[in-house]
Amino acid sequence: VMILPYSQLTELFREMSKKFHGASHKSLVLYPDTRFAYVYLKAKHVIFNYAILMNIPDTVEFKMLRKQVKASRRSQFDRFEELFATTTFKKKVTAVVYLLEPISKALHLNESNSFPIALVPAVYSAVFDFVQVN
Repeated sequence: VMILPYSQLTELFREMSKKFHGASHKSLVLYPDTRFAYVYLKAKHVIFNYAILMNIPDTVEFKMLRKQVKASRRSQFDRFEELFATTTFKKKVTAVVYLLEPISKALHLNESNSFPIALVPAVYSAVFDFVQVN
């Protein structure tokens, strides 16, 4: 959300992503908020690109944009930089991915038209047990 509205940051992210991930780079995507699984996908993309996102506040482009934007938007730059100042944010996002991955997979499996209805309680029970134990 912070990078995509600014073309300079978007281009910087793409360049850094290609260098860091090579051919397997993934761009940032804003998924709609209407589906549960998208929270998992958003969080997983942050973890995948964490090393890139962490370095963006130190770039000349980021610092220049911060100086040029209106005072009301400067707080967004401060918040983005604060997210990557410690490892707390990474730990929280990793926990979200760890928690939501099995739930997301179970929900995706249940969306299939050929999924036997009798297995729905078993899938949800397995996911519930996994979340409780872990």
